[in-house]
Amino acid sequence: MKSPFKFLDAFDKEDKPIFFGRDKEIEELYSIVHKSNLILVYGPSGTGKTSLVQCGLGGKFDSTDWYPFWVRRNSNFNKSLENILAQAAGGSLKKESIIETTSWLFKNSLRPIYLIFDQFEELFILGNKEEKAIFVEILKSLLVADFPCKVLLVMREEYIAELYDFEKIIPSLLDRRLRVEAMSFSNIEKVIYQSCEKFNICFNDPIKDIETIIKNLSSANGVVELPFLQVYLDMYWREDIARTYPDGIPTLENGWPALEFSSQEIEEIGKIENVLQKFLFRTQTKLQEDFLTRFPGSKKEIVLQVADIFVTEEGTKRPVRYERKGNFIVLDPKYKSQIDCTDPELTFLLEELEKNRILRFSETRIELSHDSLAKLIEKERSAERRQMQIVRTRIAAGMRENSETGFF
Repeated sequence: MKSPFKFLDAFDKEDKPIFFGRDKEIEELYSIVHKSNLILVYGPSGTGKTSLVQCGLGGKFDSTDWYPFWVRRNSNFNKSLENILAQAAGGSLKKESIIETTSWLFKNSLRPIYLIFDQFEELFILGNKEEKAIFVEILKSLLVADFPCKVLLVMREEYIAELYDFEKIIPSLLDRRLRVEAMSFSNIEKVIYQSCEKFNICFNDPIKDIETIIKNLSSANGVVELPFLQVYLDMYWREDIARTYPDGIPTLENGWPALEFSSQEIEEIGKIENVLQKFLFRTQTKLQEDFLTRFPGSKKEIVLQVADIFVTEEGTKRPVRYERKGNFIVLDPKYKSQIDCTDPELTFLLEELEKNRILRFSETRIELSHDSLAKLIEKERSAERRQMQIVRTRIAAGMRENSETGFF
């Protein structure tokens, strides 16, 4: 049986009945989108920005009230936007114009268009001058269009300074914004209690036990990161299912099997300094053992080496292009060259990392399932590999500059 907890996945509109603790922010965002066509949603990593928009805001609309398009950069935000709109328009852009196609989609659906650029910081981490220049011109045109179109930029707050050049072209860029802060302890309590109640989980002493869970998950600065909470509850649920139903989960017509998170078990878990780190280490160790059993004599630490290519020098997610050729997964050559393994070995590792929820596949890209994992993998880099990353980044930057300026 699949765990009811989201682990590292964002909440979507269908999760509205189990999305707790963000009522105030949902109402505030809903109010803002009715006052402006351009909204910035920002905050630290791990505060649930995507879930707030995707589930919280999305849950406020009926299907006839909005026409949302979720845009991730992949290799280029402008190309991704073009592809998404073209697909919605029947396979190609109308008159080869993003603006005209967006207008056509509105006229044919009679629903306001919402363009939501998620993880927008990737434009500044991975994009070049040309991509940025084209994007800001598209954005400028959308904001003066004669049809209802709203744009939401969702990004990590440490990259807001990168918007300075955009603001010179679009002065209203930062006028309407919402900072998504770390969730308060009182709301964390609601999330734990209401989630467990929904999933048929009880406590010996709810107040004390939930306080203990929060204490176990709190960082040194007193913050509970939401990904850590979901991973914690997911792992606890799986372990408790195994303890409670060693002979298999009983067949249920509806609902979830009854569980009890006991005070003793919660106390025994103790202080969890980094839930994701334990999860990542456990997965890496097991997968490395499985890999060496299947491919004897192969290189050790290959799991971490493969995971590392999906992390930028700054410790953020890097989407990597791939395609399937026969039975094998073939990565973008510039990243494949960084991995010392064969196609069968690499395919096995990538598929296993997806099964273990470390990687997430789209039609053309593979990426880590969350930025929090990217930070942990970046910390595990050896000094040699860290230096190699720096050299590669400098070479790539030099090549981009040469391409843009023609200067040798």
